[in-house]
Amino acid sequence: MSVLNTLYVGRQHRRYRWSIGAVYVCITEYKMMWDSLKLYAKTLRHPFRNALNDFDDPHSLMMRAYPEVFDWWFLVIFAIGVATGLIGLLYYPTTVPIWTVVMVFLFNMAMLIPTSIIFATTGYQMGFSAILAGYMNPGNAMTNMVIRMYGFNIDEQAASFVSDQKIAHYAKIPQRAVFRCQLVQHLSSACAQLVLSKHCSSPSRISAARHRSTCLVCAFPRTVYSDAIMFEIINPDRVLTTLYPALKHCFYICPLVAIPFGILNLKHHPVLIISGCAFWGWSYNLTYYIVGLYSAFAFMFYIRRYYTAWWTKYNYILTSGLSAGVAFSGIVVFLSLQYTRTNFTWWGNTIYATGVDYARETGRLAVSKEGLGLKVGDEFH
Repeated sequence: MSVLNTLYVGRQHRRYRWSIGAVYVCITEYKMMWDSLKLYAKTLRHPFRNALNDFDDPHSLMMRAYPEVFDWWFLVIFAIGVATGLIGLLYYPTTVPIWTVVMVFLFNMAMLIPTSIIFATTGYQMGFSAILAGYMNPGNAMTNMVIRMYGFNIDEQAASFVSDQKIAHYAKIPQRAVFRCQLVQHLSSACAQLVLSKHCSSPSRISAARHRSTCLVCAFPRTVYSDAIMFEIINPDRVLTTLYPALKHCFYICPLVAIPFGILNLKHHPVLIISGCAFWGWSYNLTYYIVGLYSAFAFMFYIRRYYTAWWTKYNYILTSGLSAGVAFSGIVVFLSLQYTRTNFTWWGNTIYATGVDYARETGRLAVSKEGLGLKVGDEFH
């Protein structure tokens, strides 16, 4: 278990409690949250009305020409998804108690609006399912992984869905066309992921992966595995009481710190401050984010400030066009090059091998064979 990973996860909980713990978002965005709840209640009372009638901006006026996707369509898909998920947990030997899934589901649904507001304003997604699973069903790593995926997908899929709907709204794509595309994409993606998981978990593939020369791993699955060990095998009580007792004080310090940010309506968002300071311990290095930093500065600062008319008219259309272009180009590259095993040398295929990451020279300090953190055989209570 890595000390850096434990500190990073502790920072994750601190950020969550600070920004979302019924403090910062509720103080600064309470009116938006209340208006959203009232509009949704109005839609539920009148399921066949067009929700765009409540808005008079130019985009909504133009989108009224297309037939609306009624909320009960989504509710039917929601019911089918919940039913198949629970059936899968009961049918397969997951050893996951159903009540833990229900509790995490209710918790994430209650926090969905605040987390979505945080994601919309800062670009950071929140999660708290791993530590909840550790307290609800300690000692069961499978429970931690399953519940974390359920909790993570509730927030992540909701944010991704809203983001797609926003791009489609600005690009003037009919609502029902977007609904069909998203439904087909999710069904095909689920089937493809199932086939790929079966293929990768075969004994021959596992044996080949253990002896591969590059030793490359996916960062997010490695983090999920580490959290399952830390918050189930070790369990949160030992982590927050014995190993790192100072971390548990963040649960009450951070909401108190968030109060002046919300009351004074300070310009700097606390999530950005905490996340920016702590991203040195993230699973990806700065090269993963630096291109987005340049693009965000160019479009969201320079062009928005000095060419506001152009930004207002073309910014989101350009975003949707680039997003679609990446998806289509990925399909073309796969079918024309990867599938046919066509290789050719150019700058884009060689630049990744010129840095210290590829040369495995990133570690400047000597690390013992035992690694960081607790040594094998150490005892703690």
